[in-house]
Amino acid sequence: MIGEWSSVRDVGALAAPGALSGGPARVAAVPVLDGPSWQTWLGISLLLLAVAAAELAVIARRSGGEGSDADPDLAPAPSGDRAASTDPVPRVTDPDPTPGAVSPDGGTDDPRPEALLERAREQVSAKNAQRAVRIAYAAVHEDFSNDAPAESLTHWELYQEYRDGVEDRQAAALRRLVELYERAVFGPGAVATSTAMEAVSAAETLVGDRSARSDGGPP
Repeated sequence: MIGEWSSVRDVGALAAPGALSGGPARVAAVPVLDGPSWQTWLGISLLLLAVAAAELAVIARRSGGEGSDADPDLAPAPSGDRAASTDPVPRVTDPDPTPGAVSPDGGTDDPRPEALLERAREQVSAKNAQRAVRIAYAAVHEDFSNDAPAESLTHWELYQEYRDGVEDRQAAALRRLVELYERAVFGPGAVATSTAMEAVSAAETLVGDRSARSDGGPP
């Protein structure tokens, strides 16, 4: 019996029933098994604590970092007359062979509103909707910049400055262009081709009307 227990630490003796009746005594082996030592339990506990701490650190890092690298262009766009932006007005240049490239430094090979409108149409045809909206707005801003202080105005300030001095149709076109520009530049998601077409149409209305007046047409 003793040989069958590999972890027997101690053996106790019990008197078999025959011993109580005066017969020969027989000894029954009672194995006492070794259990894990306290050092083993301590090691297991420390290991579990380390795993739990690592899991908590991962969760905290994910929770704390969520949204910290958010793209500012995906923030909800403000709306209304008081939602003026400090973002510089986009200007257009072609430093490379790509037609209608937008340059953040304000440079342009041909700043004429009519030329910008033509390039906005090209961008619509090329399915570059956001760029088309930006160039369409740049054409109107360039046209209005002939009148101080339009050059330094943001898009909503431009609308506020000129809405009362133009006809209702022009004011409505200017407001719609400003809204579409704000959505394209600051709004979430991609810009639809229909949005770009609407922006170009509004810009054509504004630039065409001002060109007609400058050529001696009706106000």
